[in-house]
Amino acid sequence: MRGIRDAIADGRHAPGTALPSEAELAAEYGVGRKTVRQALAELERAGDIVNRPGRRRRVPGEDQAHDALYERIAARMTADVASGTYRPGAAVPSVSALCSQYDVSRATIRKALDELRRKGVIKHDSGSTRPTWAAVR
Repeated sequence: MRGIRDAIADGRHAPGTALPSEAELAAEYGVGRKTVRQALAELERAGDIVNRPGRRRRVPGEDQAHDALYERIAARMTADVASGTYRPGAAVPSVSALCSQYDVSRATIRKALDELRRKGVIKHDSGSTRPTWAAVR
């Protein structure tokens, strides 16, 4: 625990970055993975690191990278709205069209669209059949 805390404090693990894997940490500190897991759990409870299921543990921070595919696609879509590729108020293309455009599965597009709804990048007005793009702030 102390070694990881020191690495965070001296900037080897910067805010928003992912920590090495359990195996890498075990090799670095010369301990077993069970010991690493216990240390990481304690660091998580103390708020020194964050753990989101399906992603690597991270040092908390504003500049967290998008490591899940749907998050990267959502970030690309947000950038496309900001650049004018998609205009605010225009209908969001169909899931099939977005799959072709971004070359990903329907499940990935659906998760990305859910993320964009949560962040307010797209909205679904009552009475309309398709969501529309919102202005990106």
